[in-house]
Amino acid sequence: MRRSNRHALPVAKLCLATGLRWGESETIKRRQIKGGRVSVTGKNAKVRHLPIEPRLAAELIAHHDEIETGDRLFSSAYGAFEAAIDRCSFELPKGQLSHILRHTFASKFMQNGGSIITLQKALDHDDLKTTMRYAHLAPDHLDQVLQLNPLARFYADQETPKVSTKPQLWNTTQQHRGTSGARVCTEVLLGLYNGSRFPMDLTELRCLDGELFRAAIDVITDDTRRCQMEVHEWLNRITGRHDFGCRFEHLAWDWKVKTLKAGRCKKAYLDEPESQLSPRYLVIKVDEAKLAVYDSEQKALDKIEEQYSDPGNWVEQQVN
Repeated sequence: MRRSNRHALPVAKLCLATGLRWGESETIKRRQIKGGRVSVTGKNAKVRHLPIEPRLAAELIAHHDEIETGDRLFSSAYGAFEAAIDRCSFELPKGQLSHILRHTFASKFMQNGGSIITLQKALDHDDLKTTMRYAHLAPDHLDQVLQLNPLARFYADQETPKVSTKPQLWNTTQQHRGTSGARVCTEVLLGLYNGSRFPMDLTELRCLDGELFRAAIDVITDDTRRCQMEVHEWLNRITGRHDFGCRFEHLAWDWKVKTLKAGRCKKAYLDEPESQLSPRYLVIKVDEAKLAVYDSEQKALDKIEEQYSDPGNWVEQQVN
């Protein structure tokens, strides 16, 4: 294209970058590119302001030769573009040559996760039905049906948190001592252990990375169940130990956690001397099979709770 007409390539680039019609792109004037956007008046005199890559904007402005084209950035280049397509031996539907770049923009926009409403505005379509021809190209174009339906929140609330999240938080407190992540995990666990003495500040969760943040939310959500064990009892059960109450007190002492009643955790709160904790810092080896059994038991307890939490069911059971 460059050999036959120097304007054909930049016009094509602008079409591919914005979805402009060939005629809109070819007749762009210098003043229409400003502030990282190209302003175009489309059909029905509607103006749209489309963002463009700054390097492309600079390239187009540098291309402008006022002596050659006046206010316009380009002179007519459609014939050169048509000749280039012919040399490529593309088989196009009749009448689609001028829109091939526009269709390419729209297709790639949707394949890369773009919004169909944004595409409608970019393409200057009056009717969304016209734009919907590209909707099927989005890799997840129907996923929002699952995410945004009226029952999505209900089922999300009923989802059983992963059972391995408590050991994950505990191990962080033991393996990464001195880090902000370990400190926040400590505050979460101690808050569930004894909220009156070790109140947690939920805004501290922002210090966690994505994986630990989700684990902390799972643990907090899990603790809202009526049938859920206390966190230290649960850890005792999965490890076959009996000292996690003591370990939680030592954990608070290690971090000098502030409390509502005593200002700071004191040694007097500890159930037994530190010398009896063996090992001093305990990392839990997660047995997924055992955790799965406990998870099944918890689900059974949840069903019992659901059955008897409704007063109507409770009365019926009593009568029967």
